[in-house]
Formats: sequence, C-alpha cells, structure tokens
Amino acid sequence: MIAARRTPSRGFTLVEMLVVITIIGLMFGAIVLSIGLLGRDHLLADEAQRLQQRLTVARDRAELEARPYGMRLEARSYRFFVWDVRRSIWVASNDEALQTHTLPADIELRLSLDGRRVVLDARPKDSTVTAAPQLGIEADGEFNNFELRMTRGTDPHAEILRPDADGGLQRESPAADEART
Repeated sequence: MIAARRTPSRGFTLVEMLVVITIIGLMFGAIVLSIGLLGRDHLLADEAQRLQQRLTVARDRAELEARPYGMRLEARSYRFFVWDVRRSIWVASNDEALQTHTLPADIELRLSLDGRRVVLDARPKDSTVTAAPQLGIEADGEFNNFELRMTRGTDPHAEILRPDADGGLQRESPAADEART
C-alpha cells in the first residue's frame, strides 16, 4: 500500500494570527497615545488661563481702588503687589485671588517688556525684601506693554499672554515652530 502523504497546509496558524493581531494592537495604541501626547497640553493651558484670570482680577481691583497693582515674576512663580500710597512702597496683595502662585515643576515663564526680554530669577527672593514688580497695572486698568510666554519642559508649544487694544488680555497658543522663536 502506498502511504498517504500529507501535504502541509498553506494557511496561517492560530498562534501566528494572534501575534500579528497583538502587534497591530500595540502599534494602534502607540499611535493613539502619541496623538494624545502631541495634542494640546491641558496643564499648560490651565495655568495660562489661571494667570489670565488673576491678571484680570488685579486689573479690576486697580480700577475699583484707583491705585496701581503689579506682578512680580520668577521663572516658576508669580505674586501680586499693590502700591501703598501712604508709605510709597509696593506691598504684597492680601487678596486671596492674588496670592503667590508656584507653577508646576516643568512649567516656566518668560517675560518681555516693550520687546526686551527680562531675565527672571530662578527662585523666589526672601519675602522680607520687596522688589518692584516687573508687570504694572495702572489705576485706570491699563497694563504696561508686555508679552508673557509660558512653556512646559522641552515641549515646543507655548501659551502667550499680552495686553490687547481694548485694555483686556489676549491669550494665544502659537504653532510649534513659532513657539521656538
């Protein structure tokens, strides 16, 4: 008798199919995560919005109280001051909405006044020594000419705050290539 020869099948085994499906799933997951990571940075946007709201509160207070307010910035924090007319000095604001705020560890501030970059201190100074604020808000609610750029780590995206023509604040999130300039 002639022995029946079995020819190997030409299809894929179940194990091979599972390996391919697993690889495709991992690739799909990596793509979804990378899109999420490269998308908008919500922490950066939230911090920029918080700063914009606090500057708006300071502007409103300056108009209501008819006296200047100011903001002192360090590389990773900021605090608000009010002009004490009696003593002719800047004093820290005691308003709860304008207390010192420390930014998350990887968020940094860059300030330009009238187109010139201001070097911000890396750490807050001793609270007993009051340095003049870099950013001013006049008693009529007008800001001095500034551009405040908020960045996160090595991410090229930035949030930018600057005064607008109407006396308010304008916030931008420029494209990655603009953020590097």
